[in-house]
Amino acid sequence: MKAAYVVRDDDDKAAEVDKFVHELELHHLEVFGDATYQLNMKRQENLRRPQELPGEGDVEKMKQYTVMRMSNMLADEYLLWDFHSFANLCDLVVSRLTLFNARRGGEPARLTLMQWMDAENNSWLDKTRTEAFANDLDCNRFQEMKVTFQGGKGNNYVVPVIFH
Repeated sequence: MKAAYVVRDDDDKAAEVDKFVHELELHHLEVFGDATYQLNMKRQENLRRPQELPGEGDVEKMKQYTVMRMSNMLADEYLLWDFHSFANLCDLVVSRLTLFNARRGGEPARLTLMQWMDAENNSWLDKTRTEAFANDLDCNRFQEMKVTFQGGKGNNYVVPVIFH
């Protein structure tokens, strides 16, 4: 927690501000630790409750909207691809990936073209292993899905990204 404070023409006030900021940095956890912990716990508990999750109908509407908007943009041969159009398409793709994969928005936004090509080429799925599935529905879903992996938070592990 670094802050720049400007106190002009008064060395005593500047020294007091420096002392206060130093003390605040030293005792920040003591003063705000319990409140920060309680805030995080409430946020985690409340946001993960089933009644807080969106309904199936809402998720389906979101899917239909994003797929329709992406399809319309890509089908429009007269669309001028400027920065705003491209950013709009990227936002739609990231929202779709975020919703489907239950990921934070930053993860799909960091997806590289190489990772996308791995998914397109089925580099991570062995399509010959479909005999292990119990029914045709599971087999069909497996055939339709695309999977790639990307670095997660930190550099020590990778997380799957599923395309459907």
